[in-house]
Amino acid sequence: MTAPFRFMGGSGRRRSVFLWWLLLLKGGYLLVLLGVAALGDRFDTDMFHRVMARWPHDGEPVFASHLATWDAAHYLSLSERGYQPGTPDCAFYPLWPLLVRWCAPLFDGSHVLTGLALSNVLSLAAWLLFHHLVV
Repeated sequence: MTAPFRFMGGSGRRRSVFLWWLLLLKGGYLLVLLGVAALGDRFDTDMFHRVMARWPHDGEPVFASHLATWDAAHYLSLSERGYQPGTPDCAFYPLWPLLVRWCAPLFDGSHVLTGLALSNVLSLAAWLLFHHLVV
């Protein structure tokens, strides 16, 4: 590998094999998630309209609603609207919504796509740092 991955321990071949396996794992995981969301027709629209935080905020569920459930809907709401007094969103820390808001222009303003990309890139960085510490 080249200079950006020089910080990783071990031989060059070993680093390369680890990196490729890690990228394969992350890519496979994303494909499985997208496949399940695309093929699954069991999205509970009644529950979608009853929950406190949903994505999108108004209207019917879209494909991104599969990927923006539970805490993700709160974080996406914070990244778009910010903190509002008296809402359950105030229980969440501000760093993640700020990162999503700041990086959203790189992904054409899509907060869902930005959150997915950031979480995977930062997860990959954490794996690489972990590998560096262990090897």
